[in-house]
Amino acid sequence: MSIYSLLEGRVDHLGQALVQVELLFESSRAGSVLAAIDTAFNRGLWFTVTHAQEAGIEIPERRDQVVFPDGLLHPASLTSLNILWFGYPQRVDAYISTTPYLRRSGEELVALLGTELLQGTNLLIDYRSGRVRLER
Repeated sequence: MSIYSLLEGRVDHLGQALVQVELLFESSRAGSVLAAIDTAFNRGLWFTVTHAQEAGIEIPERRDQVVFPDGLLHPASLTSLNILWFGYPQRVDAYISTTPYLRRSGEELVALLGTELLQGTNLLIDYRSGRVRLER
């Protein structure tokens, strides 16, 4: 298994599977966000406006009505981000919501990571050990 075929994370005290996602801006690593894996969300990434601003993501002014994982329509902007995914740059759509939906896990930034990014991977969440493994 190559070094880039495995991503590891953890299960938090609320039972959410979390992984770090590296954000890339202007061809350089800009930092990372802690993302909760949400298999009910079939897109790439989801942030609230506050979380997106804290991560340094530019927020488009145009907003549309988007169906949240809770099944309700909420205003959100759509932007594209470059992330480092399994060691390689990848372009991904990110929804930025004006509705407070996400929470913080301690002081760490939390976003939603949807099934679009899980395509072609094997996801193992071991609640007993608190470990999360994504294999490609």
